[in-house]
Amino acid sequence: GVSKGGTVSFLISTPETGVDSIAFTWGLMNGVIAIFRPVSALITAIVAGLFVEFFDTDTPPEITEVSEDTCENCCSDSAPHAQHKDSIGSRFWNKGVKYAFTDLFGDLVYWLTMGLVMSGIIAALVPTGVMEQFLGGRLSSMLIMLVIGIPLYVCASSSTPIAAILMAKGLSPGAALVFLLAGPATNAAGLLLINKILGKKSLALYLLAIIICSLGMGFLLDYVYELWQIPPVSGLAQGSEALPSWGAILCLLVFVGLILYHLKTQPLPEELRKLQTFLQKILGFRLDWQFTRKGALYLGFFLYATTALAIVPPGEIGMEKVFGKVVKTGMAPGWHFCWPWPIASVDSLALNATRFVEAGFRLPSSIYSRKYGFSKIQGQGGSLRSKGKLDESMVLTGDENLMGLTYGISYKINDAEKFLYGIKHEKDLVRSLARAALVESIARRKIDLIYTTQRNQVEQEAMKRLQNYLDDAQ
Repeated sequence: GVSKGGTVSFLISTPETGVDSIAFTWGLMNGVIAIFRPVSALITAIVAGLFVEFFDTDTPPEITEVSEDTCENCCSDSAPHAQHKDSIGSRFWNKGVKYAFTDLFGDLVYWLTMGLVMSGIIAALVPTGVMEQFLGGRLSSMLIMLVIGIPLYVCASSSTPIAAILMAKGLSPGAALVFLLAGPATNAAGLLLINKILGKKSLALYLLAIIICSLGMGFLLDYVYELWQIPPVSGLAQGSEALPSWGAILCLLVFVGLILYHLKTQPLPEELRKLQTFLQKILGFRLDWQFTRKGALYLGFFLYATTALAIVPPGEIGMEKVFGKVVKTGMAPGWHFCWPWPIASVDSLALNATRFVEAGFRLPSSIYSRKYGFSKIQGQGGSLRSKGKLDESMVLTGDENLMGLTYGISYKINDAEKFLYGIKHEKDLVRSLARAALVESIARRKIDLIYTTQRNQVEQEAMKRLQNYLDDAQ
């Protein structure tokens, strides 16, 4: 007896508001998107339901109701109630822990594995920053995510690691949210089913609501990131920070063990069985568990072997660490062979790149500013306004007057090893030392001299003093 609008709302909201998708989003991405995702799904579901209710008044087809005896084992009065008398600990184990590691994990294992494999391929093959280089502006990247997400069959769990790695490669948070909303709610098979059951008009309204709401919430999320000055990659994989390194490795081993166990014991979902049959007709042999196990073993060995290959990007130098100790520095751009993970790792740094830190103000941390840099923003004539920082700008002069200073520091790295492994919170360090250098010079002079004849002298003294401070900090 549910109306068309209610059915459409259910189809959109159910995948995105599950506990599993919210937990994955918080762990792999961040809390902001973890809140935005279910809220956006609820808004999209309500809008789509209203669209269908108001603009599609055709009578929905009658569907045979499920008989009562089909669910007598789970909800009839004759079902035993002994479980209600169990202790709290017993109910927690039977209903909580066992469900999480058996039923829930079994339902998600195939889709989660597909998402992890796809995100791993993207992480290995797609260079950092390629998204903002090739996908163009904000609107174009969102439209591309719509074109990819609507026909692609991904559930909420498998789409989360894919969206997280796309953000790490330079995709805007709004475009990632568009993919998270459009992917699980739409796919080619599901759209055909909606067309068959609810009709073409409901299907068109269903897609229209998803497109409008996902784009709108995507722009809103980007605006929140700019308003709160949140770097787009901030908080990615923040769940790993809740555990020490040994705890993270232990959880990883348990996680991999659960995946392998459920892949062997759980039957293929219906959608994957259809894909298996289709591939069998094309390839001429059946992709059964034995073939899949061998293929997964070979693929896993190949992927592990690729960890012995390290890429140093153009314009950067690399440093190899073996068991945490730096054994090689000055690695030239290109491919390098090293010990596989977790024995060795290679870090790279753009040594000759000019870095910039603002003090007394902040530039908008938007996709636009990250793409075009400080000089482009300065040429916008105030269209992107900076935000003042009084705690950094106010300085007391020698004649006890307060000055408000806003300044920028441009610098380069001269020792990559000390910079990467000896300095934390780089911008905060440069900003605080620059303020200390300026305060020492300004405190010796009167305000009139600072504004007029001794301004250049103050700058030169502060630069020399800051350089000495930075050398000592390394």
